[in-house]
Amino acid sequence: MRKKSKPVNLTILLQQCNAIRVAFSNQPVDAIKPGIEGKPTECPIAMTLANGWEVDVSEEIIMENTGRVPYAECVEICKRLKAAGFKGVTLKDATDARLYPNPYEWADRERPHMIVIPMTKTMDNFVTKFDNGEFPKLVSGE
Repeated sequence: MRKKSKPVNLTILLQQCNAIRVAFSNQPVDAIKPGIEGKPTECPIAMTLANGWEVDVSEEIIMENTGRVPYAECVEICKRLKAAGFKGVTLKDATDARLYPNPYEWADRERPHMIVIPMTKTMDNFVTKFDNGEFPKLVSGE
């Protein structure tokens, strides 16, 4: 018999998303934004976190700055995320990450960095339920 998953507390999810937004020096939002099922870059968490960075939500949250934010600021963001209680936050050179297998893609500009944030249980549970159609009010048109 399969264990039934816990319901998602959207208030906790919003608090977690806002903690990430604040760590990136952005204002909190009032609600989780609608997104598209099955699209890691357009799911509600990605849309809520959208702040000028490229956001990909799959097994983890990947925030990629495409070279616009200096490395030192990325380090400070990681420190703020860790202080907010996010464990396992890492800063990666995007040219070495799985999303950018071609290291020459960025040769003509500053190398981008990615901040990788492990998903909380609430976030992971939400993504699974959202992709299974359990939050129809949070589905936007494509």
